Amino acid sequence: MRRHDQTAIGMDVWEAAVSSKHLYRLVKQREWTLYEIQERADCIRFCAPILQRRDIGRCLEAAVLLKTTGMIGFLFRQMRRPQRILCVLSSIVLWFLLSHTIFAISLSGDQEESKTLILQTLNDMGYAPPFYDRDMQEMKAELRKQLENEIAWMEVSKQGSKYYIQFTTKEFAHIESLSQNELIAQKDGVIEHFEVQHGNKLVAINDFVHAGDVLVSNVLTDSHNEEQPLYVK
Repeated sequence: MRRHDQTAIGMDVWEAAVSSKHLYRLVKQREWTLYEIQERADCIRFCAPILQRRDIGRCLEAAVLLKTTGMIGFLFRQMRRPQRILCVLSSIVLWFLLSHTIFAISLSGDQEESKTLILQTLNDMGYAPPFYDRDMQEMKAELRKQLENEIAWMEVSKQGSKYYIQFTTKEFAHIESLSQNELIAQKDGVIEHFEVQHGNKLVAINDFVHAGDVLVSNVLTDSHNEEQPLYVK
């Protein structure tokens, strides 16, 4: 690791009343890495990585740890102030709780009465704002189950601390049932226009067909050569 990286992370600043010869001998023996060695009249000041603190303190009994620099030094200084640590922990807990709390539910649908019914059902289920956010899909499934006789379609999404519920009641929903009956030509003719939404299309535009020919089949052979039933529309 380069020196300026070590300085940014943090290093110990030591002062030891020893000779430079004795210090250099220990550096060689213990394989220490020292920075900014300054010889003074009665001592030597130097910087060393924090991981070497224990070894330096044991081998240099005359050494005094003056301070710790960088980010680690900042953290050490903050840890001596319980009030700041408590504030940081409180902020983290508060942020976590608020980010997982739903404060409002927005409803959009075709009937005001149904909005009231949905809100009342949510309240009975324990989802009265504000509430702690749980599994949204589980809530949606339970809500649809309880309102299956009134609601034909429902979608639930979340943005920030708000649920958005869109719905269509069965009174206004257009529910179309699909048939599995094949589509049969009723007379002889040429196909002029042909669109299929569901089913296995067997003819194309400009094909000549006879009465009784199958135009759209309700069976499709898959890649495993097995027949799969289809709806026809």
